[in-house]
Amino acid sequence: MRAGVEYLEVEIARDGPEIKQLINTARRAGVRLIGSHHTAGAMPAPSDLPELLSKCELGGAASAVKVTFTPSVSADVAAVSAAAISMNLAIPCIALADGPMARISHLLNVHLTPVTHVDIEASANCGEFSAEELINRRRELGY
Repeated sequence: MRAGVEYLEVEIARDGPEIKQLINTARRAGVRLIGSHHTAGAMPAPSDLPELLSKCELGGAASAVKVTFTPSVSADVAAVSAAAISMNLAIPCIALADGPMARISHLLNVHLTPVTHVDIEASANCGEFSAEELINRRRELGY
């Protein structure tokens, strides 16, 4: 944090006194927190999404929430965003998919979307676009 970290991602699956101390230290240093949940495997049930997003708020300490998941159908990509909207989250929600639908989620995500360098091969970056390609594709979609 002394090196100038602006954001620190805190996975909600990790808990305990060390994580609480890390959160407190980060907040005192002015570092913004991103509470995150990474789903390995099946997409969580839509009814479970509000609870996951709520946990990602880190008791009000988070500046953003982030969920990554592996959708089984394209509608799953929009389900996380819909859950965030229904909760009226006061902070941004970063919703990214893994697997074949990763690029769709990157196009739809509006907060802190990860991008890659234009010279890195697409297979090496989990569906990420270069910043220029992301902007151009969004423009093509009228987004």
